[in-house]
Amino acid sequence: MVNTNAFTFGVRERSYWERVLDPEYQAQRAAEKQAKDAEQNRMVEQYKEQQRREAILSQSGPAIVEIVKGFDAHERPTPAKTSEVERQFSEHFPDATPGEFRNVVEELKAMGVIHEVTSSIGFMGARDTNLHYMGG
Repeated sequence: MVNTNAFTFGVRERSYWERVLDPEYQAQRAAEKQAKDAEQNRMVEQYKEQQRREAILSQSGPAIVEIVKGFDAHERPTPAKTSEVERQFSEHFPDATPGEFRNVVEELKAMGVIHEVTSSIGFMGARDTNLHYMGG
């Protein structure tokens, strides 16, 4: 008895090039590549942000801490008003971006180096914040 299917085996299977040139396969490969590129870009941006944060903390952070410590160094310590510290920071770093001071203060607060306290109600209900050095 002769097997008639012996000569047709694999005829119904697609060749490598048919599979590679299939639009669905190409779309799947493109989606995988796009997802891989997006993840790689996200990781690069995360690394850049981490480097930027470390640069800010290594340069601007110590300057803010020294300014805040300077308020406590006087015979009569005065509270380090955030607006005054920001003014002195702007004098030390004239090329700093507008939000950099606030970013550095938030990072220092998160690290527990300084503490920001809202002062009592001032003139016409205005409230100031004071910065206190906590160590670290």
